[in-house]
Amino acid sequence: MSNTKIEECLVLLRQADTMLMEENEIALAAHLSLVIERLAMRLPNHVSSEIH
Repeated sequence: MSNTKIEECLVLLRQADTMLMEENEIALAAHLSLVIERLAMRLPNHVSSEIH
């Protein structure tokens, strides 16, 4: 998958994550956040959101 496609997916997934959080669907948002993180890891300039 190209970096452009990954970035497009991330925009949409982050929008969905925000919507879930607004609806208090915390468990689903947490799972989606993991998917977002895994997908973002494919980008060359990715900086992990994990605290080391």
